[in-house]
Amino acid sequence: VRYGVDVEAFERIGLPFLERGPRGRRLVVIDEIGRMELKSDVFAGRVQELLARGVRLVGAITAPIYGHRVAFCDRVSATRGVAVHKLTKSTRDGVTAERRESLVTRFVKPKPSGKRKRK
Repeated sequence: VRYGVDVEAFERIGLPFLERGPRGRRLVVIDEIGRMELKSDVFAGRVQELLARGVRLVGAITAPIYGHRVAFCDRVSATRGVAVHKLTKSTRDGVTAERRESLVTRFVKPKPSGKRKRK
């Protein structure tokens, strides 16, 4: 079964968040930066803008398949501050748990203020 992407609908429904939502946010989750999504030049531009602004992105990026590389994904992977974790059936649970703990520590758990409460 062959499938495709409705670029117009993708840009109309999905991309407005990337335009207005991340301002001031520290983290944006993007399900995938892959071949289908990259049929939208607007999407690629938004991802580049987020990276240029230093917004933290968490998501999946397409891997080379059978030696076929995706130049945009190679550039994202090579961007300073980007960490790429190769997921396989045997590594996915460990990588997922490690990333989850890292995100919770960074964005959810309160940081000690350094001040002690007086009793």
